[in-house]
Amino acid sequence: MSASIKSLIDLTKARRTIYELKPELPTGVTEQEITALASAIIKHTPTSFNIQNIRAIVLYGDANKKLWSSVYEATKEFPFSGRPKSLAETSYGTIVFFNDQTTIDEISKKFEVYKDNFPIWAANANGAAQIDIWKAISAMGLGANLQHFNPWVQESVKDKVDGSWNVVAQLAFGVPAGEAGEKQFADYEIKEFR
Repeated sequence: MSASIKSLIDLTKARRTIYELKPELPTGVTEQEITALASAIIKHTPTSFNIQNIRAIVLYGDANKKLWSSVYEATKEFPFSGRPKSLAETSYGTIVFFNDQTTIDEISKKFEVYKDNFPIWAANANGAAQIDIWKAISAMGLGANLQHFNPWVQESVKDKVDGSWNVVAQLAFGVPAGEAGEKQFADYEIKEFR
């Protein structure tokens, strides 16, 4: 196995959900590097029919705290509201991922036979970008956790994005303040056929 393939596997293994964060960046890492990294990965993530549906914004500082505080306020009656409250206090930043519905609608009109598949393919591409960015920021020394407070985040950021952008996920990040939990693996092997 080549060194570059081994590195890719190592990055995949190292990408873990870290809930305990400090609102800091690792020494030598800048906000500009994180934003540039996310931009490059999104630009080069393959999308069906090259529709390039993936959009993102990165929230730092007060914008990040405001996001998670507003999500907490909107969800505080729910049992899961502890997560956004914690993220308002512990995360340094958040990458909010979107799908541009206009691009999905336009390609669906051109290729009606696939119209039911385009939302699925758009979600697949978005997920690929999320995982690649997550691996990359983990390699930079950041811990992260992926959240799906989509309707509340959509409401919180509506003045920052185009109206056709629909929230898909949020990747909150900061310096790890704890370890990932024990990971369980399914007993599954890929079968080969010839």
